[in-house]
Amino acid sequence: MFLNCGQVTRREDGAARIEIWQGKEAYEFAVTRENLIRLLENEKPVPIGRMFGLLENPNYGRATLVGPEGHRKGVVFRVDCFPKRGFSIARAALTHVAQEKWKEAAVSEMIPDPVPGSAQAGGRSRD
Repeated sequence: MFLNCGQVTRREDGAARIEIWQGKEAYEFAVTRENLIRLLENEKPVPIGRMFGLLENPNYGRATLVGPEGHRKGVVFRVDCFPKRGFSIARAALTHVAQEKWKEAAVSEMIPDPVPGSAQAGGRSRD
């Protein structure tokens, strides 16, 4: 399951600005222009920086493309302030934002699908 929890926009310097909403708080992250190009074109994992106003911690998390080889359609990233949580954005959406075709795109949290009640209680499935 996916839950929209933020957005990605393009900064004036060409970097991707990722904002994650947690209640009333907004956490800001950035992928530099160079790393964004490397991620989208070369399919290499790249660092994500955390923004603290004008200051940046440049290696605060990682972003990588996911999907079968040659069909990597998603970008998944993890950041230190949200341990054991993963976030995703469609590769095409991130590309459109980076190329200024779109103003913004949604970021989603990947939430594990709930286990059916009968499986939790040790019951049999209806297959």
